[in-house]
Amino acid sequence: ITRKLYPNVDFYTGLIYRAMGFPTDMFPVLYTISRLAGWLAHW
Repeated sequence: ITRKLYPNVDFYTGLIYRAMGFPTDMFPVLYTISRLAGWLAHW
């Protein structure tokens, strides 16, 4: 906070994924899946 860096939504999503028991290697895949519909809508 002293450097004015604030966590984005991915930080909190990572906490939820960890609490649900997902391995950290799967986090990028889960982030991609959650954004895929939006990417395809813009394509």
